[in-house]
Amino acid sequence: MKNILILTNFTNEQKEDEFLADYLKNYFDVRLVDFSSIEKYENDSDLIIIRNTWPDSEDESENYHFQKAEFLKRAEKKNLNLYNSLKAHCDRRGKEYLVKLYKENYLVIPSFDSFENVEHYEKFLVKPKYGFSSFGIEETSLDDLKNVDFNKNFVQPKMKFKGELSFYCIDEDIVYALFFEGSKEKTWAKPIVWKLKKTERELVRKFLKWNGLKHGLCRVDFLVLEDDSLLLLEIEDDSPYLSFEEIDDKLVYRFLNRLKDSIESELNKYN
Repeated sequence: MKNILILTNFTNEQKEDEFLADYLKNYFDVRLVDFSSIEKYENDSDLIIIRNTWPDSEDESENYHFQKAEFLKRAEKKNLNLYNSLKAHCDRRGKEYLVKLYKENYLVIPSFDSFENVEHYEKFLVKPKYGFSSFGIEETSLDDLKNVDFNKNFVQPKMKFKGELSFYCIDEDIVYALFFEGSKEKTWAKPIVWKLKKTERELVRKFLKWNGLKHGLCRVDFLVLEDDSLLLLEIEDDSPYLSFEEIDDKLVYRFLNRLKDSIESELNKYN
């Protein structure tokens, strides 16, 4: 049996990773680990699946970023087999990709990493380049942007929107989509399973192709504006939360079966 580690955070009280581990134990030798324990086992692993490693509180952010950076450096040095691989270059590497995508005329929330390039909007959100969840986000005006440290932050206009639409993907396939009315970060209203339109599928695949992951988990999030148009919010290719508790068992197992196939394909590359 192949030896798989699932990298998680035991303190964030999410049951999703335990459920995933129990399922994969039917096919692989699986162990749940966190940043503090993984080094003991990583050399003997066939694959390391990076899952919900993020902390629950902003106070833990600095330690989280340090542990994550140290692990990724070891993984690169030792050529560890990661899922998602080190080629992931969206949220895995910070938020700079949003600025790059906007400059390349993709359908992204306008994103700026310098005061000189900022376009005129009434209100802005200042976001940490290495942030997650809503930690560290501050609202400011155009006049006050000159005080922003653009070495650590980027800015986006504050936009009016109906909700957030999330696409849950394995490799380059969309397995399911959920619509969160309002902001899922603030209200956590129960989402609606979304029936994809052809144009939405094409849009998501354009971003998946840009990211270039052949095997891996990814959640692509959009703001749904008041006119129903979509603008990219983020490509979460580091540790995407999958909202298993919000969908029925049939859809969960459809996702897990597809994930197992993807993992086996990744492992077969090294046979």
